[in-house]
Amino acid sequence: MENALLYTFSTIAQALGGAIALLSAFVLYRMQSLDPLMWQDSALLSHLASGPEAHILLEQRRAQGAWTDILKDAKKVAEDRTHDNWPAPYGPPGEAPFLRFAATIIRHQAISARFKTSAWVTGAVMLGSVALIPFAHSLAPYCVLAWIVAVPVGAGSFGLCLWLYWRVISLALGFTQAIW
Repeated sequence: MENALLYTFSTIAQALGGAIALLSAFVLYRMQSLDPLMWQDSALLSHLASGPEAHILLEQRRAQGAWTDILKDAKKVAEDRTHDNWPAPYGPPGEAPFLRFAATIIRHQAISARFKTSAWVTGAVMLGSVALIPFAHSLAPYCVLAWIVAVPVGAGSFGLCLWLYWRVISLALGFTQAIW
């Protein structure tokens, strides 16, 4: 019985360690694929900026990668261009790149937030699982308690981590919206 508990707790930690490493690689790849989209849309918004000081400010923020600051300034640019009387088949100039830029930033931030949550929960589950290993000898005589309490809690925690991973992956692949 003691060996079964040892294997259960150590397997949970090892499996989650491998899963979070794989998820990290996937998230890093997806975040890097969103960066060129943000760069391109922010460049278009920078060129639409009215006045050289607004253009210079947006270019400086682009160089720093301050995407949320660019989003605030880009909203002003899009609103300024909305009042122009340019013929535009898809709405006012600046509106489409602004909306695309905002959606990309929201997706980027949501993926990052969900990944951080799943990483923290994974760390806590792994730490708890490893912390229980020294107590496997003490839990072994209480066979019923070990299988009724410890193992389902470990399996439930493992399932929670997998569900959090699915939330990150589904958002990164576009299966779900950035808000839910």
